[in-house]
Amino acid sequence: MENASRLVLRVGLAATALLVVAYIVTRLGTDADRMFDLDEEANVPTWVAATLLLTGGLGGIVAGRVWRDRGVLLAGVALVWLSADETTTSHELLGAWAQHLPRLADVSERVLWPVAYLPIALAVAAALAAVALRHPAPGQRRRIRVGLLLLLVVPAIEALSTRFEGESVPAGEVLLVLAEESVELVGFTLLAAALVALAERAVSDGSPPVPGPGPVGALGALARLLVRG
Repeated sequence: MENASRLVLRVGLAATALLVVAYIVTRLGTDADRMFDLDEEANVPTWVAATLLLTGGLGGIVAGRVWRDRGVLLAGVALVWLSADETTTSHELLGAWAQHLPRLADVSERVLWPVAYLPIALAVAAALAAVALRHPAPGQRRRIRVGLLLLLVVPAIEALSTRFEGESVPAGEVLLVLAEESVELVGFTLLAAALVALAERAVSDGSPPVPGPGPVGALGALARLLVRG
């Protein structure tokens, strides 16, 4: 039971550790390899993040289809959409577009995209929280809770990194990039593992989870999950 979930967890954490080491090694070298740069897009870290989100999303979709549960299905679709966003970097494009507005021209893109993305992020987090409150396995519920908490920290780290933009030796920025991207990848890993576990349970046991909150109650579910666990 939950063998695939454990595999996702181990692979995700191992990949995160390897990417952190690769980033440090390439930054210490004379020629930094952008394919392993945690602060770049369309490279190995991006593909790892997108794969984790896609895996978790497919797990949610499978569970939602088996149980005919629209809430679980919605959470799965949301993660698949986030996977596509990681691949296409549309969140970065949103920040770049907002920077062209006259009143926002002097605001860093690292600040703009998290703010512009906040409503979408809250909606996805609320859908996942609603699923977590109904998850039959306490361990997987904790994984979703910790994963969401980690992802809530990411925009704050992103905004903090603007203090080090333009430095000739951006040691502070490098440390913040390491913190931001490793926290994000671990969060994605925990969410993916939990939703894959949900799919495994749905396939092996046809009984659906207990009824959960609807779309409006999902925000309350998010608050309760983060506060009480």
